Amino acid sequence: MFPFFFATLPNFNIFKYKDIFHIKIPKQWSWFFMEEQQILFFMQDGIHIATKFRNRLLSETAHMKIGSYSIDIQDVFDLIDFESKIEHNLIKCDADPKDRQNFASCLRISSKDVLNLLEKNEKATGTYVYLSLLRSIIAGFIERSTTVEERLFHVWTVVFTCRFWFSWIQYLEPENDNNNSETLSDLKK
Repeated sequence: MFPFFFATLPNFNIFKYKDIFHIKIPKQWSWFFMEEQQILFFMQDGIHIATKFRNRLLSETAHMKIGSYSIDIQDVFDLIDFESKIEHNLIKCDADPKDRQNFASCLRISSKDVLNLLEKNEKATGTYVYLSLLRSIIAGFIERSTTVEERLFHVWTVVFTCRFWFSWIQYLEPENDNNNSETLSDLKK
């Protein structure tokens, strides 16, 4: 191991244990593809993950669906335009794609108030699911009050949901709409 590639933080000391890059995987886990010894260690900070997730929602070129439900930033704009600000606490810049590192926007668009309003709108089911995943990313990686068990729950919920979603995309047949077909072929690359 090359210790000069890694940093030790007050709450994260990777040099404390000699076997930190060794993972014992039970033999019956045939579905889990990982070597016992890891030679590389990659990590992204939670705020970066959350803003990336938000930015995909704000993208003008990405047309996302989960099942038969569309995921659309227009659902958030509808809340801003048609619901009282007291109910959702959103502002127009929360849905501004130019401000790509606006973490405060991630907190607001995935707040419990916004999720409750979206849940009531059947047309916004896809957006509700997507923003619930963003809420779980924030709870799992960023919020300090989250317990270890809750972190594991939130992070693995996001991981498995996104894996199932990606698998669904792989088997999805392209529709006649040119935009969807191009997007689908780009996703499958």
